[in-house]
Amino acid sequence: MDLKIRDVHPHELDSVLALNNAAGSTILPLDSAALHRLYDQASYFRLAEIDGHIAGFLPAMREDADYGSTNFRWFRERYPEFLYID
Repeated sequence: MDLKIRDVHPHELDSVLALNNAAGSTILPLDSAALHRLYDQASYFRLAEIDGHIAGFLPAMREDADYGSTNFRWFRERYPEFLYID
């Protein structure tokens, strides 16, 4: 098994979206526009690739991101600096 962690490239967002939405009811489904906004706001957006196939991804936003998550806002209200992993 060959595991690589690397940056997500814009042309891979459709594959990331498909992976997200195939995860089932435990993950909030996204549409293409929402994923592009997430990509634009993320200060860190990496993916895990196993044997050349996307297996997972991790976006993280700084405190000044324009991100509407309830959990993100909870951190914003309490901490002047943070990195939020979604």
